[in-house]
Order: sequence, then structure tokens, then C-alpha cells
Amino acid sequence: MEDIKRGRIALPRFQRKFVWKDDTISDLIFAIIKEKPVGALLVMKNHGANGIFRPWPIKGSENYFNQKKYENDGIMMILDGQQRLTAIWCALNGVFSKEEDKRNRRGFFMKFDKEKIDLNNPKFQNFITGVICKKMDQAEKHDNPDKYFFEKGLIPVSLLFSEDRHKIRDWFKAVCENKEIFEKIYREIEECNFRFNGRDISYYTLPEKTEIGEVIQTFIKINTSSSKMSIFDIAVACIEDLNIQGSNEDRFRDWIDEINLDQGRMERYFPSENRISEIGELILKVACLLTKEKENSRPFIPTEKNYTEKEVVKTVINRWNDIVRGIDCTLEFMEMEGIYDSKRLPSEVPLRVLPALYADFPKDIDPDKDGYRNQLIRKYLWRSFFTERYDSAAETRLHQDYMELYKIIGKIYKDDSFDQSAEGIFDEDRYPIPNSEMLSNFKKRLKKPTMKSKIPRALLILSLKRGAIDIASDEKITPSNIGLRQYHHLFPKKMLKDEGRDDIEINHPLNFALIQANSNKRIAAKKPKDYLFQRRVGDAEEEDIRERVESHLIPYDELNVETGKGHRYEKFIKRRADLFESVLKELCEGKKWPK
Repeated sequence: MEDIKRGRIALPRFQRKFVWKDDTISDLIFAIIKEKPVGALLVMKNHGANGIFRPWPIKGSENYFNQKKYENDGIMMILDGQQRLTAIWCALNGVFSKEEDKRNRRGFFMKFDKEKIDLNNPKFQNFITGVICKKMDQAEKHDNPDKYFFEKGLIPVSLLFSEDRHKIRDWFKAVCENKEIFEKIYREIEECNFRFNGRDISYYTLPEKTEIGEVIQTFIKINTSSSKMSIFDIAVACIEDLNIQGSNEDRFRDWIDEINLDQGRMERYFPSENRISEIGELILKVACLLTKEKENSRPFIPTEKNYTEKEVVKTVINRWNDIVRGIDCTLEFMEMEGIYDSKRLPSEVPLRVLPALYADFPKDIDPDKDGYRNQLIRKYLWRSFFTERYDSAAETRLHQDYMELYKIIGKIYKDDSFDQSAEGIFDEDRYPIPNSEMLSNFKKRLKKPTMKSKIPRALLILSLKRGAIDIASDEKITPSNIGLRQYHHLFPKKMLKDEGRDDIEINHPLNFALIQANSNKRIAAKKPKDYLFQRRVGDAEEEDIRERVESHLIPYDELNVETGKGHRYEKFIKRRADLFESVLKELCEGKKWPK
């Protein structure tokens, strides 16, 4: 800990981010308090200009990190054990309690039981019963947060790292009014502090003259032998290996973090905390498709086992700008097709194929040829959503389809004659698009649909293509407001259930529309005819409501009924299926819709 504080310990740039869970951190700190072994580290010394890796500060030690020590004295780089070391450092220094987001502020505390403290025993009892992580929000509401925790039998682990004995004593004076208990607990924690700070963590050192490749391979072997890291993290290490050999000073994770694309769009497609790894994996899959060992050879199938292949790693580095441009063009095209976020994306497969095609064939080469290319891509996109082409062996088949598309588009731009084949995803006999009967069939084709499965999601996306104007507010759907919409049963669940229908019928995907949360709340479980009539507010007439409803590909007349009985519900589903079939045919022929 002292070496981190002196800025003499750091991470090589290919190390993954800190990922340990709070429970794991607690267990590690408790093991150290109980003087149990915690495993050895693997380190190497890095010397300034002669060093092979640019150092990266451990989380929470940025203020202590000293670049000059790296340049002049050398620095110890952690190859194995960074999760353990970072966990100890962050817990002892209260790093987690300083999070900008107050909801994430938390601290690590030693647990003790006052009732079990033997005041008459002068010996060291080591009465700590565990280490726990607690959120800080409740304590921060009190005048004395430290006393709040102490009264609950909790002492901050940061006291173990304090060099100032007076600071420890003052802390206990401020929280403990019973002098006997104060003296006993203070002496116990002081002894824990002494033992904690006097303990060294074992480590092994790689020879200073170890070659770059050997260091990387050592790192990879250590972290794959017991499945400690994801394939993505290992691939990052391989990319850093080639980057360093090429004297590139930028980290791969920095490249991803600094991608200069439309931020709103990026957040909608990559919204999670794991954005770096999600985009990184997409980049690796695209790189697999783009990688060719020699002219006209087949690319690598985009599976994890190929992420670390040297040729794929080279493609990531050498074609970085092409790949980023390909992703940007893909997200722009998806948005044009009414696919606004990953939450409603029917299938991730096209998100791998399209960036590779746009990387190979940039926009604005020739407007006429760009138009033909976009028709072909549209045809591919919608067939990928609605056919069974990728229901099995997806990676192999998307690789085959990419090659077919690559060949066709290449001929388009070279003015070569070609016949569009009916192979792969374009084989209409093997991979037909669903017709109206299939879409409306409750129990055979769709079985137990959920809004998380491919066909229902694809149908929902189709329903947005005419603008999906909100039934109540008259607002058109946009990329920025789609996240505020909710799934709405057009024929209410309760009404259909009272009519004796089962869950499969009630939750048929064609019985849903995406409307604003407030509208959904207002409509609630009202009958369709009633809630449609109630939308006529102010100057809004029936024709206005009809326009809003039909912008979701909903047949207004079949919806404007009081009950689903008398086959009215079945007629509604069949009529809506007819509308979807008509639109789907257009899109699967590559035509733009609505025109």
C-alpha cells in the first residue's frame, strides 16, 4: 500500500478494469485481518524510456501516481493480482465513498459485537467477526455518520491504514462514550492496524529483460488457465502487444472510449456499464469478417476463438477508422429503418455484418451505386429479422452471408455484371418470410411469444415505421422519446381473460402497441371503443384518432369495438397481420417503406 502511495506501483495498459464485487472485496479484507494467505502477485519492473509498457494508475491512486518516478526510478507493473491490490487500496482509502453518484457511495466496515468483548481480558482478542460493505446515504443524513455506524457495530476499515495513532484515538473518542469499551476497542484496532501495516504481500518478479511477447503470453496464460478473464480482455492484451511493437502509445480501451460518434445514438445502442467491452466485442467480430489472409480468401468466422488470432488483431489496428466508420453508418441506417435502440433490436446479427460491409464499401462513392447497395442491405436486414436463417449456427451463416453480400456489392462498384444469387439468407424456399396466416396463428407458429423474442420485436419495429403517433398526445415517435414509451395491450388483458382466453392469445405480439407511459396509464383496462372515443378532446375528431391509430399499423375499424367476442379479436389480429405482411414484403425486397 505504501508503494502505491509513493507512486511506485501501477498497471500495464492492457489490464482490464476493476471488476470485483463488494462481497469479494469484503472477504479479502477479512482474510487479511485474520492473517490468512491471500495469494502472491506477479510483477515486473518497468524503466522509463526503456520500459515496454506505459503505466496506468490503480483505481483511486491517480493523485499519488508519479510520472517522474516512472521515468527516473522505474515502476513495478502488476501482471497478476491487480484485482486484489485494487480492492485493498480502494477499501482502505475510502475510494468507493467518494463516488460522484451519491447512490453508489459506499464504505467497507469491520463488524464487531459489543456484547462479546471481554473487558477483563488484556490479550489481543481479534474480535472482528467480518467485513461488510454499506451504502453511505443513510449515515450521511445524521450529524455524526461515524457514530451512526459505530452504534451498529461497524468500524471503517480505513482505520487499518492510518499512520496517525492520534487520528484513530480521536475517531473512537468521537463515537464511543463508554470509557472501558473505548479503551478496549481502541487497543484492539490499534493492534490490528499495526499487524495489518506490518504485513507484506508475496510477489514474484519477471526478469527485467523479458521480451514483450513473452510478457504478454505470460499474462494471457495466467489469466486463461483458471478462466479469470473474458476472451475480450485477452484479445485486448494481444492488441496492446502489437500496438507497443508499433510504438503506438494509445490504449485500445481509450480508442473505444474516444470514438467520436453521435453520443445519443451510442448510448441507445450501448447503454450499459459494460459499454467498453460491448463495443470492443463488436469491433472484434467486425474485424474477424474483414480479415483476409490473402486475396479472395474467406474471412475468419466471428467467434471468440478467433479474437486473438494475429491477423484479426492486425485488422483491428490497421483498419480502425474503417471499422468505426462502418459502425457509424450501420447505426445511422438502423435509425433510418426505425430501429432506434438495442432494447428493441430483434437480432444482433446484422449489427456485425453491416459494419463490415460499410467498412469495405464507404458511402458517397457513387450515389446511384450507394442506393443499390442500401437496397441490398435493407433486404438483408429485414430478412435477418423475420426468417429462421440465424436460429442456429448463426456465426457460420452470417459469415457466409457476408461473403455473398461482399461479392455482390463489389461487382456493383466495379460495374461488373452479376446475377443476384438465391443462396444463404436470400434463399426464399429454405428461408421464407412469414405470411399473414403464420403471423396471426396463435399456437403453432409463434408458440409462447414474449417481447424479448425475435419475431415479436421485429413486428414491433415494423409498427413504428409510419411514425407510431401516440394515441393520446399526438406525438410522433423519435429516437429521443422511444425510451419513454411502454407496451400497451390494444385489447385489454382483463377483458380478454374474462372472455376465457389464455395467455398466448392475450399476449399475441399483434395485440401490442408502443405508447407513452401517461397514455398507457390513462387508457388502463378500458374497452377499445371507450378509450378511442375518450381521445376526442378539443378539436380532435375521429379521423384524427384514426390517423394516430393507423400510424402503428393498427386497423382502426377492427379495433373500435366493445368486446373481443364474436371472433372480433381474431378478426383484428388477422387484419393487422395482413397489414404487416404487405409491409414486410416491400422491405424484404429492399424497397423503402413508407415511400
